[in-house]
Amino acid sequence: MDRAPATCMVEILLIEDNAADVQLFRQAMKGPHHLSVAQTGAEALDRLFQRGKYEKEALPDIVVVDLNVPILSGHEVINVIKSNSSLQSIPVVVLSISTRAKDVSEAYRLGADAYIVKGLRLADMERTLSVFSDFWIGQVLYTRFADSNVASSGNG
Repeated sequence: MDRAPATCMVEILLIEDNAADVQLFRQAMKGPHHLSVAQTGAEALDRLFQRGKYEKEALPDIVVVDLNVPILSGHEVINVIKSNSSLQSIPVVVLSISTRAKDVSEAYRLGADAYIVKGLRLADMERTLSVFSDFWIGQVLYTRFADSNVASSGNG
């Protein structure tokens, strides 16, 4: 599939409380996107359920979540998203430092669509986020774009 045209702005919700990681993520994203950041699990749910000051914000096309965020953990956020009929189709990607089998298996059990380990070295993390951006912004067709003319009428 060709890259999505610039009119298809991918809405990303990043759930991350580390300012340096947010900045690195922001810098690595290429292509048409809008990034919203929630610093806690509770703020993420307010954004997802469009409560309070977030009531007019667009729902994200993809959620990227760190497991170790305050108030509600990343696992708890995944559980809420994938248990809610109006949110469960949103892809959820874990971006975490943890390589513990328990964390990975729990994320997938709750419905995470992918689990990416944050690189310990800056160059590794930049490379990982570049590949993430190329795929999730440049290649994936999201539900809200499916009826538009984004996808070419091919043999798929």
